[in-house]
Amino acid sequence: MITWITPAGNLGLLTERVIIDIPLSATANSGTVIYSLIAGALPRGLRLAGNEIKGSPTEVKVYTESKFVIRASQVIIDPVTGQVIDTLDIEDRTFTIAVDGSDMPIWLTQEGFLNVGPAEAYFILDNAQVNFQLEARDADLNAGDTLEFYLVPNGGMFPPGLSLSRSGLISGFTDPIFALEYLSDPFGGYDTTPLDITPLDFVEVRSNGFDTFFYDTQTFDYNEPSRTPRRLSRIYTFIVAVTDGIYTETRLFKIYVVTEEFLQADNSIVQVDTNLFTSDASSARLPIWITESNLGRFRANNYVTIFLDVYDPPTLTGTITYFLLPTNPDGSISEIPSGMTLDNTTGEIAGKVPYQSRVSRTYTFTMRAVNFPSSLAYTLYFLRGVWNSTTTYFVNDAVIFDDLIYICNVDHRNRLPTDTEYWASGVSSASKTFNIEIIGEIESAVNWISNSDLGTIKPNQASQKYIEAESLLYGGRISYEFVSGSLPPGLEFLPTGIIQGKVKQFADESGPGLTRFFERTDSLAPLEDSSTSSRSFTDSFDGNVTSFDKKFTFTIKARDSVNFANIDKTFFLTVVADNTKTFANLYIKAFQSKVKRLDWYDFITDATIFRSSDLYRYGDPNFGIQTGLKILVFAGIESTEAVKYVQAMSRNHYRKRIYFGDVKVAEAKDPITQEIIYEVIYVDIIDNYEKNSKSISNVVELPNNINSKVLISYDAIKVDSDIPFVSDSDHQRIFSKQFKKYA
Repeated sequence: MITWITPAGNLGLLTERVIIDIPLSATANSGTVIYSLIAGALPRGLRLAGNEIKGSPTEVKVYTESKFVIRASQVIIDPVTGQVIDTLDIEDRTFTIAVDGSDMPIWLTQEGFLNVGPAEAYFILDNAQVNFQLEARDADLNAGDTLEFYLVPNGGMFPPGLSLSRSGLISGFTDPIFALEYLSDPFGGYDTTPLDITPLDFVEVRSNGFDTFFYDTQTFDYNEPSRTPRRLSRIYTFIVAVTDGIYTETRLFKIYVVTEEFLQADNSIVQVDTNLFTSDASSARLPIWITESNLGRFRANNYVTIFLDVYDPPTLTGTITYFLLPTNPDGSISEIPSGMTLDNTTGEIAGKVPYQSRVSRTYTFTMRAVNFPSSLAYTLYFLRGVWNSTTTYFVNDAVIFDDLIYICNVDHRNRLPTDTEYWASGVSSASKTFNIEIIGEIESAVNWISNSDLGTIKPNQASQKYIEAESLLYGGRISYEFVSGSLPPGLEFLPTGIIQGKVKQFADESGPGLTRFFERTDSLAPLEDSSTSSRSFTDSFDGNVTSFDKKFTFTIKARDSVNFANIDKTFFLTVVADNTKTFANLYIKAFQSKVKRLDWYDFITDATIFRSSDLYRYGDPNFGIQTGLKILVFAGIESTEAVKYVQAMSRNHYRKRIYFGDVKVAEAKDPITQEIIYEVIYVDIIDNYEKNSKSISNVVELPNNINSKVLISYDAIKVDSDIPFVSDSDHQRIFSKQFKKYA
């Protein structure tokens, strides 16, 4: 008898990822007590080991309580083997263990100014693109929890033009803040105009000193002129919350949106002790391409216009200029279609593309957009590519150096662009590679790939022949049409270009064959006597036209998917019949119940599992998906009268069960090149009477001292039966059914 000592109910409240050891105790008057989990489940990370619950609870999203049943069994154990011999008594008890989850989210992004600018600068220009990810972590993420970010209502002001996604991504383009209009004093400074005439105190104050006016014309600190900015800079302060659905943590962030003027050398607002700006801070804007790389397909012998564009709102300073680079990033020549020219100011590529005999040609070229400041924007420069010390440069030549554009001021060579005596300062630029396809004469849009000679094929073998053409237009899709000629009997041409089936060697009642040994003379004549169960045939040996090697010629039309282009080609296929015998495959077919047949059909026809693009010769019943369940017993067995098979199969056949084995893959290779043509997925069939992958003998001799005789029902034995042997008076010889492993 078993008595539980550990009380039922709650075994405690556990903390995630803390190692625990909870003992269970039950006593018995004899034998040994063993413990097992019979219902419910322990918290993840815990296990039952002997009489102890051990482990470390894994992360849970919320407070989780697990309920389970432990069985204490009173057993007798074999002292030698350690196995349970007998169970004397059992007693079950229900327990619960709770795990406390819901960890607080932890912010990883530092509070304060966000480094949203280029090169992780702690400022961003207005009208500039932002793509910044806020980061936080939560230990419960391992348990399937998710974090969500949102702006706290009334928690400050988020920069206009930007948005915050639920995943914490800050993205968009910052909107500019325009300065207030004024009507009088261009300086608009404090107390320089009557009250309420102009907005006061919104000016940028220049620094004091001699250089406020012309040098040394006034005493130091005599005047402090000011200027009114066109756009304003602003620090946006806002609060973002991150939550796991239970707990929420907030953090205050700042984004500093500034104008180009703010980053110029004469700015007197930035204080020395600020940590937001570094000496390399620049007001130069990096152009952002908005035109897709693939420019599309256009017809030759037409006027073509293409617009290339970057993000360039009217509030931005400077002028965008477009240059065609001499080479692409891969080293190939950067080339636009013949007849088209580039407008460096607008980015328009236009012109009449001349006649092109080629079906299709793709041009790949790389453009660089440069944001020239106003002082340089009125001159057209010639971009010479990446700076090279061995090249002589002339005035107004532009070169790329450290991803900036420099302008040559004096004819020279061997001078680095950083030498300001010879070069104007670098300006920001961005490059992008484009491609455009020009199509020519439509009549040549379809080309044949397959040769006219399709080779040879043997009778009774599944055809793997096909024809193939290509279209350089409209996605390359091709359809095929059988125009004229004839295929070998038994073969069929599909609109996909596949030639499927098996060459039929001999004619029969279903139709003609390669060799016509007999012909149906009245196949279409109606039966005069409706009671007649068969028709009469006239058999004639066709010795005059019979040929064991025969060439079949046929013509196929290939057309593109929109029927703009088509082309015919004549093919021939030679049948080589080197054997007058016919062969077939012997299968065992499964006859399932209707429910199982439907289940099998639903599975084998599921296009999400068996995708047509992954199947070899899709649509050919000899390949692709095999919709019927059958077992290949013998491949290539000679075809003969059915009675001979029936006699052979009637001997010692009986109902038995065979089993599915492992799923395997076989490869079909080209016998010459050893290239893999296709793969076959199949299942091994297991015969439990097979030992070491070998079947027992066809005939088994029983020993003379066998205890049980083999009994035969003599009622089933006929005169012409060859099952029993006269010499076997005691029936010591039996015939076994031989099963092999089938694929």
